[in-house]
Amino acid sequence: MVTKTRDRIFALLDAIKADFPRRKMAAEELIKRMGLNKTLEMEIEAPAPVPNVVPTLDAKISRETTPMLKARLEYAGSWKRGQDIWLSASQMASIMKKKAIQPYHLSLREHWEGSAPAIFTDDRLTLFGITESVPENLVYLAWAADEKEPEVWSYAGFDAHNFKDLEQYFKWCLERE
Repeated sequence: MVTKTRDRIFALLDAIKADFPRRKMAAEELIKRMGLNKTLEMEIEAPAPVPNVVPTLDAKISRETTPMLKARLEYAGSWKRGQDIWLSASQMASIMKKKAIQPYHLSLREHWEGSAPAIFTDDRLTLFGITESVPENLVYLAWAADEKEPEVWSYAGFDAHNFKDLEQYFKWCLERE
């Protein structure tokens, strides 16, 4: 079962990596039409040893590294696509402590009914992704009590999406326009 999970996650990540040149070209064309001259790059760090647990927003609590999360972290460390970054395991704790992130996390909790921070306590949330220089764009792993894999909740501006697990999130990343 774990090997099948790993194979499915690796296949999705391979597809996302292979699709980047097409997305890069489309995004850079749009940027150019806005009068800007910016290039988007993809940087994928080599994987580091995968920890047995990952941190949560509650510094005293960690969560078990699940099969899908383990596969993602075995595939690569930090993964940057343009300004969007999927964090490595070692980055999760340090980024979650950054003062730039905290106001947006708390704002989601206090002002966005039904958001992951409004529904889940900090001991059930891990920051999975961010957008460089856009601190309000956050991707959370949400550890529901009865689920083996964490849900994924993504916030970018006023857009919000949530997914049953990392596999569904990666499929959406690949299929969205």
